[in-house]
Amino acid sequence: MKSAVALSQKKDDRLRKEFEKWAVLTYTKNRAVINERKGADGGIDGIAFFKTGKNGNAKIVLQVKSGIVQRNDIAALRGDMERVGAVMAVLITLKDPTKRMIQDAREAGSYKHEYMGGSYDKSNYSRLFESLVLYLA
Repeated sequence: MKSAVALSQKKDDRLRKEFEKWAVLTYTKNRAVINERKGADGGIDGIAFFKTGKNGNAKIVLQVKSGIVQRNDIAALRGDMERVGAVMAVLITLKDPTKRMIQDAREAGSYKHEYMGGSYDKSNYSRLFESLVLYLA
C-alpha cells in the first residue's frame, strides 16, 4: 500500500497513470478495461461491464483521484457517466469524501438490477455506489 501511495504522489503523469491502473484493477479484481489515454482521459480511468438480463450488459465507469476530492468531482463523474451511457460510476480515492459529496452521490438516484431470469432484485443500488469511495489509505 505504501508503494501505491508513493506512486500516486509522483509529479510525473506517467507514474500517476500507473497508480490509476493499479487502483482500477485492484477494485475490479482485474475485470475492468483501463483507459490508456494519457492526460485528458475524459474523466474515465476504467470501464467495467456486468450482466443485466439474459442478453444484456451495462457499463460502470471508474475514476481515480489521488489528491483532494471536492463536491464538483461528483458532478463531473455524473456527467461522464451520462456521456458514455453508463448506469453506475465508482470514485476511487485516497482521501475521504465530504458529507456533501456523499449526499450528492445518493441524490444521483439508484439502479435496479434485473436478474437473468426476469425477476427483479429487491434492493436498489446507488448509481454512484452507496459506499462512493474505496478507501485505499
